[in-house]
Amino acid sequence: MVCHHNSRYPLRSQAERFCRVKRYCAGVKRFYLFYVCLATYGAVFGLSAVSAIVAGDSSLPIVLAGIAGLGMVIGSLYEMVTGSTAAFNIGDLAFWAVVVGTVVILFLQVPKLV
Repeated sequence: MVCHHNSRYPLRSQAERFCRVKRYCAGVKRFYLFYVCLATYGAVFGLSAVSAIVAGDSSLPIVLAGIAGLGMVIGSLYEMVTGSTAAFNIGDLAFWAVVVGTVVILFLQVPKLV
């Protein structure tokens, strides 16, 4: 079903109401998927730094990577709790870059952590 609706006019049919709910749910899913992926990316980034520090490697870039990972997790969680799904507006390229980047980083980094 293709949804065509102009928000200036009231919804007149069940199909128009369904389309509005469908668009809302798609936006909510994108909102949470984006921020969960961003938090996951930050967690892997931070845990990689922590594992390097525990192994005995201690340098400024490793410490900054740990801080950056923690900041990404905190920022993403804060945005999920306080952010508005209606105000979430991100392009498709940025959205898919974060999702695919998270999947790639999980495949590359998690085996090293285990």
